[in-house]
Amino acid sequence: MTALEWAQTPKANEPSEDVYCPTRDIAQGRAAKLPAILGAQQWTQEQAYLFVSLIGELANNCFDHNLGTWRDISGCWLEVSSDSDGVRGIIADRGQGVFGSLTRVRPDISDDLQAIRLAFRGGTTGRAPERRGNGLRHVWRTLNEDFIGATLRYCSGVAELFVRFPVNDADLDQSVLRAQTPVPGVYAEIFIFRRSV
Repeated sequence: MTALEWAQTPKANEPSEDVYCPTRDIAQGRAAKLPAILGAQQWTQEQAYLFVSLIGELANNCFDHNLGTWRDISGCWLEVSSDSDGVRGIIADRGQGVFGSLTRVRPDISDDLQAIRLAFRGGTTGRAPERRGNGLRHVWRTLNEDFIGATLRYCSGVAELFVRFPVNDADLDQSVLRAQTPVPGVYAEIFIFRRSV
């Protein structure tokens, strides 16, 4: 079973322990090992830490925005793999999704598509009154500025964002479309091409 299938299926089991992070500390521990792995693949230290910051942000969101609202299995799927083309990082959860998180503090949000657009623009958070809401904006900016050619796929509810960087911020709205198969929680996939490193 892939991470996307696990996130989409109505009823799931815990994934295998090599990808399953039931708690934040396990996810953080796995992410902390990545700089050494990426360094062995000729990534600079700066690039490795930037990539880890992206994986860390996406994994932290699984825990920050789903406490007490998991559909069935808490935690996240965290998978990083590499091949001759590049490195792929995948994070998925079975939580409430972006729309569920944001509408708790912004009931005016109309649907999943608007929720993802707002989340990636920054300044909107499901954790009000905390002054947060720039995590996904950080993901967008870092990929756009530091990993030319990278791709981001981000699915939640019936919305799916897919973009190849670099792009203009104005392209965000057109990059969020209706997904063929819903993801009740979140599925995020970053691919960094070797030539981008």
